[in-house]
Amino acid sequence: MAAAPIISPTVYKPKNPNVGIGQLATLGDGSNTIAAQQFVLNTSGAWIKYASAGIIVAGLQMDASHTATDEPFNALYGENHNPIDPRTCYFLMNLTDNSGTEGSGTTTQGSVVLGKYYAAIYGGTTTGALMINLTTAAVTPASVGGVFWKVVGLYNSTLTGADGDASADFNGRVIVEIDQIGLQAAI
Repeated sequence: MAAAPIISPTVYKPKNPNVGIGQLATLGDGSNTIAAQQFVLNTSGAWIKYASAGIIVAGLQMDASHTATDEPFNALYGENHNPIDPRTCYFLMNLTDNSGTEGSGTTTQGSVVLGKYYAAIYGGTTTGALMINLTTAAVTPASVGGVFWKVVGLYNSTLTGADGDASADFNGRVIVEIDQIGLQAAI
């Protein structure tokens, strides 16, 4: 079996193509180190990265954190960021087990159930992935442990053509949405 390409979480497509993908309010990162394409939440008026099995998430920050001394062409908005609003789109993420290891293991698209909720984890890298063995028994999201990432599709060649993953690929990619219970209320 092969391994699926390992990616950082990314926007897959808008939920409503007539509206497009929304962004959240501009905030600074408060000197927090955040990699590009990491999920973030607002703490004390600054973006911080979503932690392993975090309770809530606000959005997906597309650019890395910056300092006041970064060159303007590398940081178009300085230390400010406008994360992607998860209420407006679906995301593409790899699968992993509770070790957070990506690129090996036995996690495949066949290991997940469409419509079921899973938790997300950041392993030893900045890449985010869904932990397939941390789920709720019910079909509703849990309010603790970050189990609010719903698998809505498999990123496979039937859906996407040649660049999709085979069902037996390790760390296959899935299309997810974040349930309302997992969204940070006040931003």
